[in-house]
Amino acid sequence: MAVPVQTHLEAAGLVERGGLWVDADELVGAVISPLGVFIGWVDVAWAGPHTPELQLREVVHLPPGRLELDVAEEVRKAAQRGQAGRRECRYCGHRKMPGHMHSKDVCQGCAERELGVVH
Repeated sequence: MAVPVQTHLEAAGLVERGGLWVDADELVGAVISPLGVFIGWVDVAWAGPHTPELQLREVVHLPPGRLELDVAEEVRKAAQRGQAGRRECRYCGHRKMPGHMHSKDVCQGCAERELGVVH
C-alpha cells in the first residue's frame, strides 16, 4: 500500500496551511496535485498594495512514483535555493525574499523608514 503524500511532506518538516505545505520559516513550499507534488522556495507576489500572495519559485515536479525517495531531498534543495534567492537590505542587513524588497538592496520596511516610501 502506498504511503500518503501528506506523510512524505510531514516527514520532510512541512505543514499544511490553506492548501500550501510550508516549513516553519515559510522558506520552502509544496503543492499536492493528482500529478504528484510540486516543491519550490517561497516568495511573495503582490496582487495589490495590501494583498500579498505566497508563490513558489524554481519549482520541481515529483511524480507519484518518486515521492518516497525524493521529497525530503527536494525540500532540502529548495531551502538552499530559497536562501540563495534572498537579498540583503543595505539598511537593516536582514535577508528577505525578493517579494519583500522595495528595490534590489532595500527591503520594504526600510524603504518606508529610511526613504519615506509609502506602500
